Amino acid sequence: MQTSKTEYNVAEMLSKGLQVKEIANKMFRSPYTVDTHIKNIKKKNGLKNIADIVREFILDLDNPKSFFKLSVVALFLTIQGFISIQIPEIDLKKPIVKRVTRIARRGFESLT
Repeated sequence: MQTSKTEYNVAEMLSKGLQVKEIANKMFRSPYTVDTHIKNIKKKNGLKNIADIVREFILDLDNPKSFFKLSVVALFLTIQGFISIQIPEIDLKKPIVKRVTRIARRGFESLT
């Protein structure tokens, strides 16, 4: 795949599932600039959409399996970190069970 360094970084982030705004924030660029990079990648390589960019990026890697393993591990660690930071009172070892109490129809109708 023919890309510049910046376009390569954009393709990599797209293949990790990031949205254009997220990529722009990480690169300290405008979303319009990221869109321009995406358009340039499509034009240089004759691709039609972002799915084509992701496919070509992954096929160009030496070892695509390692890319996915790292992405999945990073995603898992991010979710786990978010849970532990945002919701510290939850004990992750115990399943969360909520009890639902139901009112019998007879009892409910007699109340109205």
